[in-house]
Amino acid sequence: MKVNLRKLLRSIPILILFMLCISIDANATHSMGADVTYECVGPNQYLVRLSFYRDCRGIEPYNSYNVAVSSATCGLNTSVTVNLASGFPEEVTPLCPGEPDACSGSGTYGVELWVYEGTISIPMGCPDVVMGWTECCRNNAITTLVNPGSQDFYVEANLNTNITPCNSSPVFVNLPTPFVCFNQDVNYNHGVTDVDGDSLVFSLVDCQESATVTTNYDTGFNGPAPFGTVAPVTLDPNTGAISFTAPNFQFVGVICVKVEEYRNGILIGEVVRDMQFTVINCTNEAPTASGADSPCDPGGPSGSYLLDACVAETVCFDILACDADGDNITIDWNNGVDGDLIITNQGTPNAAAEFCWTPTEADVGLNFFTVTVRDEACPLTGVNTFTYSLEIIPNPNPPVLAGPDQNICVGET
Repeated sequence: MKVNLRKLLRSIPILILFMLCISIDANATHSMGADVTYECVGPNQYLVRLSFYRDCRGIEPYNSYNVAVSSATCGLNTSVTVNLASGFPEEVTPLCPGEPDACSGSGTYGVELWVYEGTISIPMGCPDVVMGWTECCRNNAITTLVNPGSQDFYVEANLNTNITPCNSSPVFVNLPTPFVCFNQDVNYNHGVTDVDGDSLVFSLVDCQESATVTTNYDTGFNGPAPFGTVAPVTLDPNTGAISFTAPNFQFVGVICVKVEEYRNGILIGEVVRDMQFTVINCTNEAPTASGADSPCDPGGPSGSYLLDACVAETVCFDILACDADGDNITIDWNNGVDGDLIITNQGTPNAAAEFCWTPTEADVGLNFFTVTVRDEACPLTGVNTFTYSLEIIPNPNPPVLAGPDQNICVGET
């Protein structure tokens, strides 16, 4: 067989480029979730924090990134360099004890948290500050997007410096990389807290490729309906609690949740978290947690998760957790309010905790916290996060104070 050497040589660069593109596509698709938040650390000074969740089977992230910072009103168009924070990356794969993970070079699953921080000065009087970060590329395993590995990943946070001289954004406390089994009832909450005590409003929004480009969803999926009719998702706008029933087939879907922050009825900031849920072929039943002072029900949630309480009166109740499979259970919470959650028992097949809190006048209105229950099933642990809401009302019978004692001399009026 004769070979045309000239044609062969001309084709080699094309072949190399083709192989390089395959290699990049296979190894660069590592984005599983991210969010950008900010913390006021002084007059006009903000600590910008990027939290990035990486699929360990993809390429390793950089040790620093640039977060774009802009304001059309103030003519601001710059960026802040955020560097890898001390103690990171952190391996956060929800594996049972002793199970190998992909982050250490073996195992099927592997998730790492990379946190970056940097400080920037932002002037007052800017109602439209945007802090945005873009990364390539999304996870190739996603089933709700068109060619996900070719789509970029973008998250942002907004700040209004025209209203308050020093505001910190809401922050996400709970990990955003849950794995769930076929047909499982899923209860999840990002565990958002706000150090300033501002009012929060949650919503499902379209995920983004950039500040102006929406993610290309597959037919039947979009931001408000991220899993379409396959597994309809509900989200509580007051607490951010997410619930759905997982389908009975392998499925990877992305969800973007926006958290708006209001003070005295005025929008002063917002943040977005982009995350993914992974449904796998397993039969483990994730543990459940009861409502206040309710019996443990291995079949699902029971009791009330919404309570009323009065200012200055201590409210206490028990939370019971159980597991239908009899696995060991651990309980954790997001410290969403200033009360105390005391773990009274952890183990198998039940666990228990007692919550106590004495609200003040500053707590009047809706307050909430989250409790996460986790078993030790292998290879991936079963996890559910439950939301407890407390409506604090003014005390209808406040204590009567006569004021300080006074000395009155005999004969005086």
